[in-house]
Amino acid sequence: KSDLIYSYTLEESTTKIKDFTLQRSRWLKGFLITFLINILDFKNSVKLGFLNFIQIIFSLGMAFFGFFCIPFLILFSFFTNHDSFLNSLYIINLFCSLIYLSVFCLISAKESFGSYNNIYPLLPFYFLLHVLSSFVAFWDFFKNPFYWRKTKHSN
Repeated sequence: KSDLIYSYTLEESTTKIKDFTLQRSRWLKGFLITFLINILDFKNSVKLGFLNFIQIIFSLGMAFFGFFCIPFLILFSFFTNHDSFLNSLYIINLFCSLIYLSVFCLISAKESFGSYNNIYPLLPFYFLLHVLSSFVAFWDFFKNPFYWRKTKHSN
């Protein structure tokens, strides 16, 4: 049996974009591995129940695949009919990914800065870093699945 302890975890942020991208790729790789373990184990998936199964798909699967699929969906949307299912999928994926990032950014900004105003201009850049990190995570997953990158903090 387990219980939940309400607490804040204070962590020092990375100071360089490369370190942030590598840290985020480590997290996304962890989401991917956890997602695949839970989804591919059919007996466990049945035991989880429908709502928990859907929660795993959205919390772990979307965290990785939402960002990883965006470049492909953008590329394919140029070559398909704009009324196609693929184009609709791209719009839905982009919208869900932006909401996912925005919620976490805004909660973090409110906790750190007390205001949301200074974080809005950075959201597109933050979004692109997540897309890049998803590709690094995908590469690491196949190249070296048991290696976990260390994060450099401070100078």
